[in-house]
Amino acid sequence: MLKDQKFSILYGEHLLDVTAENDLPYLHLFHSIPLAYDNQIPIIFNISKINSPVSVDYEFVDDVNPPNRLLKIGLGGMSRGDRITIRFDYFVVIRDDVVGEKKVVNVEDVEIWKKPSASVQSNNLLIKTVGRILKGLSHDEMKITKRISYYSCFHNFFFTLVRHALERNSLLNRVFMPDKYWPVLSDALSSLILGGLCNAQTNLAVALLRSIGIPARVLIGTSMFYGKSRWMDAQHYFFECFLPGYGWIKGTPGRFPDDPTHCILLRISYPEDEETAGNGLSYYGGSVPWFWFSEEGLNQKKGLSGLRVSPGVRGWVECGFTEKKEVVDEVLNVTKKVWEIYTQIFRSDNFVDERFIRWFACHKDSVKLLVNGDVKGYVRSMNEVYKNYVSFFG
Repeated sequence: MLKDQKFSILYGEHLLDVTAENDLPYLHLFHSIPLAYDNQIPIIFNISKINSPVSVDYEFVDDVNPPNRLLKIGLGGMSRGDRITIRFDYFVVIRDDVVGEKKVVNVEDVEIWKKPSASVQSNNLLIKTVGRILKGLSHDEMKITKRISYYSCFHNFFFTLVRHALERNSLLNRVFMPDKYWPVLSDALSSLILGGLCNAQTNLAVALLRSIGIPARVLIGTSMFYGKSRWMDAQHYFFECFLPGYGWIKGTPGRFPDDPTHCILLRISYPEDEETAGNGLSYYGGSVPWFWFSEEGLNQKKGLSGLRVSPGVRGWVECGFTEKKEVVDEVLNVTKKVWEIYTQIFRSDNFVDERFIRWFACHKDSVKLLVNGDVKGYVRSMNEVYKNYVSFFG
């Protein structure tokens, strides 16, 4: 007899306020979007507001490394003083998997997630020493990872509180960073010595895991922690490690395994992302970016002088359900096939087409059905949405 399964609907919302401090040419803004990965499938993505004195176009594009995808926004040449506000939101469905149980795991090449990088200095002698101490004589990788998760969060708690106060007041950024945004000293080694927030703590956890041979990587996502009550100025950083017999398991500094409804996953960091993040007082200071501007193309992740950016993000768990496994499978399957075709036709010029506007409205209505608890109505409606999108795409 098949067991009932739980699944949850999570909501995320972003606000970007961009001001030109100099005259600027045509630019691209690249921003990470929710991933269809593991137990998470995006339901819908909607740009709800654009206030801009210049022309704006947008579409989804594949990032260099799968499954990462990006929202690519083209901004017409900006003059000094121009201000652009972009607001978008999304829903995802999360299957609440039971973690920490042995299962059949596909063999993967995980060697790249064992190597050191600019922001994750797993070959540093001090980090290797701490990693060995935390490992001790244990061979239980689940318990070892839990220890490292707790340590990365609480080992230097006093300095973490001090840094939190300084960074919230932008003091460090005013001293070291001309754009007053990306926090410095967020790499693993800096975190070990000086403490830090989730970005620094995650880099440290990943470095400690790699230092004892456990493949691990940095993840970025929209946290559900504060809910509707508070806008945050940054995304949440957490991690994922590969354990034999378990596969990839998510954790966050201070908690392992992580609650599957804790965060909406936006980006899986690859070694080249960690090299871009750098360390110490470099531009990103060890933080893998989840958005960037570029005059040239996809891979130019450095900032541009003459732009002042004020980001905001918030998210919450909209609702949760327990249904028969076959019903949950139906929800996930129809959501996945709609998302796959939606990402191919999501572009600004389609949002002026009357047919697309009508079918997109049906897509939004489907989400309302699910949020209101009509699971079967959602499945029926999304199947119709899929047929309409296929006819439009064809």
